[in-house]
Amino acid sequence: MADMGYGVNRETVTRIAYTIVEKNGRKHLFTGESAGRSWFKGFQRRHPELTIRTPLSLSYNRVVSASPDVASELFGKVGAFYGRPNLFSKPNQIYNTDETGVSVVHRPGRVIAQVGRQTVYSISSAERGKLHTVLACVSASGHVLPPLMMHPRKRAVPDTCKMESFLIHCFELVT
Repeated sequence: MADMGYGVNRETVTRIAYTIVEKNGRKHLFTGESAGRSWFKGFQRRHPELTIRTPLSLSYNRVVSASPDVASELFGKVGAFYGRPNLFSKPNQIYNTDETGVSVVHRPGRVIAQVGRQTVYSISSAERGKLHTVLACVSASGHVLPPLMMHPRKRAVPDTCKMESFLIHCFELVT
């Protein structure tokens, strides 16, 4: 199930074990509608190839795009694209870029508080911050461009020509 993106948690496994035992009419010491923690620990010992992990949340489109067939097709196209102008011999002209969002508001970790205390808080700069985009760019030869940080707009740009000219200017700086 985890390989398909629909992993099951401990509670589901213990409920399934209970259901199987009940349907087969076998004797058991389970209480409630599921097997207990000790049964699950034994299950883990019997199946050391299984472990409990926190899954990475991915959209369906990203999962499909990450399949070996799609990746193989992509790298075939990239290889053909780089092969025409012989870019394989010019790694300083091949760049990879990636962007990430950075929040200006920190997320506090878990803290120790008095038992019975209903409200525990941590002071931060704001309750909801805006996301800032950071762009990183590295060449195949290892040359690193300075990171570009894009801040959220204060006002909408009336025409898109300004953005296009900005992007053209950035491209000219790189080349």
